[in-house]
Amino acid sequence: MEQEFALMLHLNESAPIWQNYHADYKHWDSATRQYIVDTPANSGLPNNSVGQLLSDGNGGLWVGTNGGLAHLTANEQWFVYTQDNSDLLGSINSLLNDGSGGLWIGGEGLAHLSADRQWTVYTTDNSILPYNSVTKLLSDGAGGIWMDIPYEDSGIARLTANGEWAVFDTTNSGLPDNHVTALYSENPDSLWIGTDSGGLVNLTFPKPRLANLSGKRAVLLIHPEPIRGHNTHTIGEKISGSIYNSLVNRYYRNDEIYFLAYKPDIDINQDYHADKNAVDAPVTFLQKSQGATPRAITKADIRQAFSWAQNQGVLNQPLLVVIVGHGMNDGNILLNPATNETLSGAELGVMLNDYQQATQNQAIVILESAYSGALLPALQGQNRVIVSSTTTDQAVQYDPNLLGRDAFSTQYFHALRRGGNFHSAFYEAKRNYAQTPQLDDDGDGMFTSRDEQGRVTAQLCLNGCFTPEASQGVYRNGDTIRVTLPPLPVDKDQYVGIALPNGSVFVLSDFNAFSSLGASLPLWQGGDVMFEVPVSADLPRGSYPLFLLRVPHGVNPLENPELWELNVGSLVVE
Repeated sequence: MEQEFALMLHLNESAPIWQNYHADYKHWDSATRQYIVDTPANSGLPNNSVGQLLSDGNGGLWVGTNGGLAHLTANEQWFVYTQDNSDLLGSINSLLNDGSGGLWIGGEGLAHLSADRQWTVYTTDNSILPYNSVTKLLSDGAGGIWMDIPYEDSGIARLTANGEWAVFDTTNSGLPDNHVTALYSENPDSLWIGTDSGGLVNLTFPKPRLANLSGKRAVLLIHPEPIRGHNTHTIGEKISGSIYNSLVNRYYRNDEIYFLAYKPDIDINQDYHADKNAVDAPVTFLQKSQGATPRAITKADIRQAFSWAQNQGVLNQPLLVVIVGHGMNDGNILLNPATNETLSGAELGVMLNDYQQATQNQAIVILESAYSGALLPALQGQNRVIVSSTTTDQAVQYDPNLLGRDAFSTQYFHALRRGGNFHSAFYEAKRNYAQTPQLDDDGDGMFTSRDEQGRVTAQLCLNGCFTPEASQGVYRNGDTIRVTLPPLPVDKDQYVGIALPNGSVFVLSDFNAFSSLGASLPLWQGGDVMFEVPVSADLPRGSYPLFLLRVPHGVNPLENPELWELNVGSLVVE
């Protein structure tokens, strides 16, 4: 007997037993007590090479072959799907029931056949699959699937029930070897993986961090190619990567950041490996790996980026537009050093106008380029904030040895990541910057004094401000002060405090648990309510700052001030 390499199905006396072998397919007929070999000549099989058998759950059988997919119903009716009469792509390597009467098909790409016989096909053209070959399929236990990508040992991919893709390999996970030989899932948050040379590994996926701190949001991060010069490409890449990391640290998801960059393989997290899923256009990492040639950004690419932003609909936070590029002496931003194509303030202004007219969303534009202050008049507008790293007549002055760490936008986003609002963070970054950045938040296209700016930006933080919130702004005798805390991300610890008008500071470990500030900080152990106290005649009058400090879970805040996220609110007692 030939060596069996697949499975048996329908193991009961009244139904056939189906087997598949290297080059044929047969079933056991209990009536005649003999094997019957099924071929395209005497059955509905589209091909003699059978690789996969799967019960349909209703007494029938799915059969995957090198020539297509066949379905044999319980009443022995054949239905065949090939490239000629369906969206199926080539030969079939694996089959998996979707739990809803449909079928997942792994082969030359990934295909799904729904219970009502509608096709959906995923390839490298419309997903982040690193190659159009899927050999193993496994349910993730939560409505999604795991799949093995064998090409050049590409690791594994996951498609969740809500349509989110992820690829895991040795560069971005604990996978010890990209050549995967077996998959087994205990639950949606755990996956056992057998590898060719790395042994057996268990990948766990903790519950996601609380990302929806402020509702819906979107970012356009645009990084055109700079002119050649000492470290200019590396500096621009490091600045863009730092901004991207700050966004991620403030819980922006990858699908909320549209990264338009001339270089598909930018190293965002500075681990000396390209971040495969970061760049969205004009050429992605995946497209480059398949032979596409990286190219300069065009105005059409930027218009497409704004179209993506418009498709995100109404946002709860301002659209954030960040451009890290080479500024010409007229303020225009260089897009293509080979052709000298530039983007003018007027052209960018039209795109902003079109976007805001269509969505009514607020927008914040941050320009990291030489002479960018010249663009403020062209970009002015209501419901809009413009920030430039330089004045009209200033070039940038990066220290080549610091690789962008001294850039205004690097410092600005660092301050934003720590919890500062767009106004306070501007002045924090400005203190450590050799040039004179500009801020316009009143829509007049001009930078004026600190006192005259800030009416808008002081109310805005990156992904929302997380200040303690008083039940009212001003309290008087007979009122009750009640202060609540915003939602806490699951990977952070928090510390809370309040300062009296005379400068004395008290910290709280639980509801109404006040203690004087000492040599250590007590971790907040309470719930959403920080404190609740009545206003009496002996309560000091004046302003009470409210402090909320967050650090990564398990970190001592007094030993790691660089990891602080600090926001300050206030209340007034009259």
